[in-house]
Amino acid sequence: MKAWHALGSQGLLDIYDLHKAIDELQSFDCPARTQPTYGKLCRFFLAYSGQLKEGPSPGDKRKATKCFQADCFGRMMGQCVVLEVRGGVSQKVSRQSTNQDRKKHRHRAIRTLVEDNRPKVVLCYGKACWKEFECLFKDVGKPQRVPGMASKADYKAGWYKGVLVILSHHAVRSSNDYFEWLGRWAASQNK
Repeated sequence: MKAWHALGSQGLLDIYDLHKAIDELQSFDCPARTQPTYGKLCRFFLAYSGQLKEGPSPGDKRKATKCFQADCFGRMMGQCVVLEVRGGVSQKVSRQSTNQDRKKHRHRAIRTLVEDNRPKVVLCYGKACWKEFECLFKDVGKPQRVPGMASKADYKAGWYKGVLVILSHHAVRSSNDYFEWLGRWAASQNK
């Protein structure tokens, strides 16, 4: 929180700048150490964009993931934005306001970002937060299963004002294959 406020606590921060402020750059230096959550989310975006094909060796996928994480993931001018649904709160919201007020403010800010920028896909990860995501993006749909995968392979997907919204399991609790499949599936829905 101190770093967030020191950087101006704006609506969006470059993830590299935030990690630099907290002296945690190992996920962005070359060669980057794959951060477990970021790595899976990177695989989603790489598969979505067609940069991570089925079949390459695991080493090739790891290299592509590390490069994407170091150079593109959560960067201000990058391909993807990483939003924290339960993260720090902007100074625009009084410190004396209630948790409910802060949550409403955060939801409004996220909806506005999505509506103003119209990304093709929004990935909301963490099954424990599905109810909160459903408050953000109405009509997300019923749970579906990823074909050929056993446990923790369900997801929800729906459209919010022309934007594909996917609710997934938390990255740490799911496989690389799960996030790669979701990325390819999302790309097929946006053609």
